[in-house]
Amino acid sequence: MKKFITALTFVLFLSSCGIKHTPAVNMIDLGKLDLEKDLAMNKKKCAYGPLWFPSVAGSSSSAIEVAKKSGFVKISAIDYQSDFFLLFNRTCTIVYGSK
Repeated sequence: MKKFITALTFVLFLSSCGIKHTPAVNMIDLGKLDLEKDLAMNKKKCAYGPLWFPSVAGSSSSAIEVAKKSGFVKISAIDYQSDFFLLFNRTCTIVYGSK
């Protein structure tokens, strides 16, 4: 039984997981949105951090900075993606927009 608990702990510790969420900030009429055109261009920037603590390394992952560096004039949507690995995490900001 002790070996089983040790093995289960080891497997859970080595597994990774990811979360992707879209904040519901603005309410829009989907009838006026052309998803193929408006969401075709996207840019993803990631930052890294230890375990489940805030990101400390990598590029700036703010939506404004990503849009500026990408040259987007109009932002259609913003997604956030978090991935958790063995000893670090990765938090990415995905900006959809048009130039």
